[in-house]
This record gives sequence, C-alpha cells and structure tokens, in this order.
Amino acid sequence: GGSTAPGLSLPPRRNMCVHEQVMEESDRELVDNACRQMTASWVRAANEKEPGSVKTCGFYEKFEEEGEEVTMPSGVFDLDSLRKWGKDRGWCPYYLTRRAINHANVLVFNYQYMLDPKVAKMVSKELEQESIVVFDEAHNLDNICIEALSVEINAVGLKKASRSLGRLQREVARMKATDAERLRNEYRSLVEGLVEQGLLPGGGGNGAGNNAAGNNAAPAAPRIAPTDSALGSAVLSSDVINEAVPGSIRRAEHFVAFLKKLVEHLKSRLDVVASSAGGVVSESPGRFLH
Repeated sequence: GGSTAPGLSLPPRRNMCVHEQVMEESDRELVDNACRQMTASWVRAANEKEPGSVKTCGFYEKFEEEGEEVTMPSGVFDLDSLRKWGKDRGWCPYYLTRRAINHANVLVFNYQYMLDPKVAKMVSKELEQESIVVFDEAHNLDNICIEALSVEINAVGLKKASRSLGRLQREVARMKATDAERLRNEYRSLVEGLVEQGLLPGGGGNGAGNNAAGNNAAPAAPRIAPTDSALGSAVLSSDVINEAVPGSIRRAEHFVAFLKKLVEHLKSRLDVVASSAGGVVSESPGRFLH
C-alpha cells in the first residue's frame, strides 16, 4: 500500500482516536495508555491465544487486516478529513496517518514528534535524511526541549511507584518459589527412579509379593523403598536451586531491588527540596547512581 498524498498533518493520538471508550479520557497520557492497553503486541497476542480474554480495538485490528493494501487518494488531509476517512472504513485514523507519512511530500506535526526522543523514535526516525525541517515559532524550541527531556516527580507518584514495586516483588517471589518447587519435585522423582532401577541403595520390599494360599498368580515384584541416605540425596541445596532459577527471574529480582533504592533516593531528595532549607539539588550522574 502507500499514499501519493502530498500533504498530511499528524495530530496527537487524543485528537485522532475514534474509539468511544478511549475518547472518554480527557488527559493525553490517559488516552495514550488506554490506547496501548488495546493495541500493544502482547495484548493482541493474548487475545489471539484466548479470544475475548482481553479487550482490543476493532478499528486498529481492521486497519491491520485491510489498510496495508489500500492507497489514500491524493490531496491535503487535515485532522477532520483524516478522522472521517479512517472512521468511514472502520480503521484507526491515528495509525493510518502514522503509516501514510512515509509516502507524503509535506508533513505538519507537533514539535514533540521531532524533538522528544520517546516519540521521535517511533515517527521521525522513518523520515528520509534529506528532509527539510521548518520550525514555526522557533523561539519556543528551548522550552520544548527542556520539557521533552525533563521528568516531573511528586510524592503521590513515588508512593504509587512503591506500591507497584511491592506487587511486582511479590509476583517475582511467587514465580521463583514455583520454579524451585518444580525443580525439587523433578529431582526427587529422578532419585526414586534410580532407586527402583537398583542404581541407588534402597530399603526392603513392602511385602506386596506375599500372596494368599492357593493363589496361583505370579507374585508382584516388591517395591523397593528408598533408604534415608538415598532420600537425603534428593534434597537440593539452596545454592543449587538459586543457580537453577531462570536468569530472567534473577535479573528481575535485581532490577526490582534497584528500582526500590531509586524510589527511596528520590523520596529523600524530594524531602530535602520541600524542607525549609530546600532548593535546587544538583548531582552528577555518577553520584546519583552511587
């Protein structure tokens, strides 16, 4: 597919979305989050595995199925015309525009699509290197760059971060315990199998071979019970278990621990700034990480 449209505007997702549930959100970040909750790759994968288990966006799904093969008509498309053109076909206007910008001759969009690293890597990185960039109201560039590279932190956000990290830590611990228990059970089964094959010492039979008088059936082979020493070898040390836990879980433990330290550090810095003797606190990257 593609487009020969000479001019396109790329408004924010909030202004382009046509999904009724997402449109109910008023804040830009809430709109972006609500959209990702229905269009992210892992959400769609979960829905393919168990249809209906998660909510997806019908406009996005239909566009992914049909939009690749369709060419937009030539012309200049503003916000309203893009929304109407996409909605009439049951497609997501925002992602339709995102795909069409690679074929347009003139693009009009917000500063952030060019200057904010989080957004630019998804949009502007696909533009040709020979593109000519014209900034309107260029005296605002300083403030836009500062805003794009700054993070606003408050006490409420840090409390939410602490609670989220607590839930994440409990989930990682649960996964680790599950893997450890599975490993113990598999190792114990292995030892019992070796005992039954006579490769490890076992105790006496359980008497299952004694038949009642007159019973002509062949006696059943006595079951060999593992000795205490054999069972003792079925106990894995904690060091071995920890080493056998998947590396992804071990990395998750370290990552969560690091994030908790980071949140506590930011809380302490926020307390200093908010105190009567507070002010601007400046740290080098090395000292901050230390």
